[in-house]
Amino acid sequence: MLLVLLLALQSSTPELYYSVTVPTDRSAYLVEVQITNPPSPSRLVIPNWAPGAYRLMDSWQNIRDVAAVSGAGDPLPVHQDSPTSWVIDPKGNARITVRYTAGLRDSVPWRHPNNRWFLRATSGVVDGPRTFVYLDGWIISARPGPRPAPSWISAKPAPTRRRCS
Repeated sequence: MLLVLLLALQSSTPELYYSVTVPTDRSAYLVEVQITNPPSPSRLVIPNWAPGAYRLMDSWQNIRDVAAVSGAGDPLPVHQDSPTSWVIDPKGNARITVRYTAGLRDSVPWRHPNNRWFLRATSGVVDGPRTFVYLDGWIISARPGPRPAPSWISAKPAPTRRRCS
């Protein structure tokens, strides 16, 4: 009986799969999060802090165009309930996809290299806290799905697992 309960709980744990792409105009990172077994409601949060830097970053100001769809591609309601969070009603779907853009609104600093976060014609840096939302209330493993362009060279391999907390 306990084994059946543990298996049932394990199969209902949300799983997040991240994918990041870059549009041809290089204006932002396009982030897609696929959530299997989403809680109802699903509250996604962008961190407002910089781990290790001990400062607030206001990353929410760089997140735009948050939208969600069901596994069948039907739009799902998205409500921004605070500057740093969005609530999605999965409407009973076992899998949903959330898409948004992450990037500075001012293109001049966005294209200047730094050690945290930028994107220009020949290179870029993805900063986790400024780019990836997490599922509020869950500590789960997340799997990034890096798909760099064939001409890109990775200075540091993308992690195979990311801990959401």
